[in-house]
Amino acid sequence: MRDADIRDAVHALAKLARLNVVLSSSVQGKVTVSLNGLTPRDAIFAVLRVPGFVLQEHAGVIYVGTEQEIQNLGYITDQIATRIYRPNYTPAKELEALIKPLLTPQIGLTTISTAAENGIAPDPSNAGGDKYAGTDVLIVRDYQRVLDEIDRIVKEVDVRPAQVAIEAMILSVNLDDEDQFGVSFELLRNRGYIKFGWGLVPKSLNDVKFDNNGMKLAFLDGSIGAFINALESVGDTNVIATPRLLVLNKHRAEILIGKELGYISTTFTETSSSQTVDFLKVGAQLVIRPFISNDGLIRMEVHPELSTGSVQITNNFTVPNKDTTQVTTNIMVPNGVTVVIGGLMREDLETTASQVPFLGKLPLIGAAFRNKTETTRKQEIIVLITPYIVDDYHLAADGAVARSSWERRQEVAGEQMSGWNKQNAAEHFLEKAKTAYAEGRCNAARQWAEMAVQFDPSNMEAIALRDQLSGVAPNNRRPVFPAGN
Repeated sequence: MRDADIRDAVHALAKLARLNVVLSSSVQGKVTVSLNGLTPRDAIFAVLRVPGFVLQEHAGVIYVGTEQEIQNLGYITDQIATRIYRPNYTPAKELEALIKPLLTPQIGLTTISTAAENGIAPDPSNAGGDKYAGTDVLIVRDYQRVLDEIDRIVKEVDVRPAQVAIEAMILSVNLDDEDQFGVSFELLRNRGYIKFGWGLVPKSLNDVKFDNNGMKLAFLDGSIGAFINALESVGDTNVIATPRLLVLNKHRAEILIGKELGYISTTFTETSSSQTVDFLKVGAQLVIRPFISNDGLIRMEVHPELSTGSVQITNNFTVPNKDTTQVTTNIMVPNGVTVVIGGLMREDLETTASQVPFLGKLPLIGAAFRNKTETTRKQEIIVLITPYIVDDYHLAADGAVARSSWERRQEVAGEQMSGWNKQNAAEHFLEKAKTAYAEGRCNAARQWAEMAVQFDPSNMEAIALRDQLSGVAPNNRRPVFPAGN
């Protein structure tokens, strides 16, 4: 076709392809084409796309026009509908902010339910009322084709957040005079069963230097137990705390193993004064916020702290005093890799004085009857942190295994206890009740079962047998005991 009218060309091709085509009045112009090896349908699309016209097929009819005309046509043929979304993990307000730019101007509308309150602070005068009765709700009204796109977005956005299990260990190493600047990781690195490295995948550790000055940060590739044994050669090593916690992605987790010392803060103004009670946290404290990336790495905001303190009264004012060793850092590690934070130094000076009564207070010669000892104790606090990305599907199975292991340990501990404890006595009477019942002596069996319950009210098997024999159970059948009982 050479300089052919575009409308005549489309109609000729549509007749060949047996297609239904509707052209807008804006479809005008000339066209010159040379097409080979195309079906008439593909030829129509090729002819119309060059001038910039848009095609949309609906119910067996191809509509052709400008982009705005086809868009308006979609609004005419589409229906307005309403969707109700109940997100499980994403707040309705955040979901509304994401989908609002996708709504049709002058048509699309959204509304959300009242957001739930944050925190779980005790409030005896307000139990929440109806605020916590329902879940977040997002209502959207728009054209059906827009709602279909929003359905896909909500499905991608409202997903279950990942969780991180964090195992931490806070160690205290007493240093001698040779370790003036703390534990030298350079010496520990040379052990065959312990490796340290900077970065995620260190190629060679020979050129890495762990200076004694300042804070040290490294990744541990080896056994934590072997690392602690290696620290024993440096000085007296004590495990202060081993907190473990499970936290959602991007959420803050805090562990405090210590005390909160209360003190009064007084605020004076020109007309009045007010007092509030604040608390001084002392002890072993660990604050962590993890961030999980798609490639399996975990970025963590970490704040370990070890502190001691007291509250003193000075001039009728309570003054808090705190000695602390802390660090705040932001690190990134692979899943399951242990992070070692060292260089947190702490030095305590202890003074001990003793004297002979009366003689030690005499001038001049009193010094011969007094003794004063000053001891300087230098410590380094080392923090080990190991994050694990938790597999939700195996979390319940791991919990069941841990529970079974705990119950088995309890059983072993009970077996090693004295035979005259209440649990063992209850088991003894329960066995007598079973034997009596098997022999047909129901009255004796009921009495033995009652004694078993008296000794151990938490023994469900004894309770079930007693109720069965007393006619309290919902059926009158003989109780069925597990094999071996």
